[in-house]
Amino acid sequence: MDKNNHKQKSIVKELTSNRKNLEPTLDVMSPNNSEEIKGEPDLIVVNLDKGKVVAQFDKESRISDILESFKILDGIYKRQQIDAAIELKDEITPYLIKILKMVLNNPTEYIENEDNYDHIYALFLLGHFREHRAHQIIADLFSLPDEIPDKLFGDTVTEDLAIILYRTCGSSLELIKSLALNKKNRR
Repeated sequence: MDKNNHKQKSIVKELTSNRKNLEPTLDVMSPNNSEEIKGEPDLIVVNLDKGKVVAQFDKESRISDILESFKILDGIYKRQQIDAAIELKDEITPYLIKILKMVLNNPTEYIENEDNYDHIYALFLLGHFREHRAHQIIADLFSLPDEIPDKLFGDTVTEDLAIILYRTCGSSLELIKSLALNKKNRR
């Protein structure tokens, strides 16, 4: 067991032991600890439910594991990780969008390393989620010059792109029309 994993388990154990109060509490104290507080408090101490902290820690750990499993193409379909990503839709979405932004900022890195695959999972999950915040980035990725989109996404360009764009457009078809016109003008 590596040092970080041991440290994480110790934190979780410490946070889950001796749970007394399940509701968050708010204690307001002044610097001189007087009972009467006038105006805005100088210090606010919030005691959070330790179970919620553990749950948040667990979610972040699960998201990290899911994203890590998506990174490398190993020939195995990641059904459990896909299901977990769907379960954590709201929490994982910003990370998936960030992956696509990284590809947009440096497509050569993904083209040169064909085993990088997290952008494919991100694209399909965001399409499945109907995530309109990803629409502009997806359109920008498939508007990259020359054969870059084909090299990045392979058959997705011809087989799945239309439905992904439609599902992420949020009822605004302007980017889809623009993308179609740009592709037509390039030919």
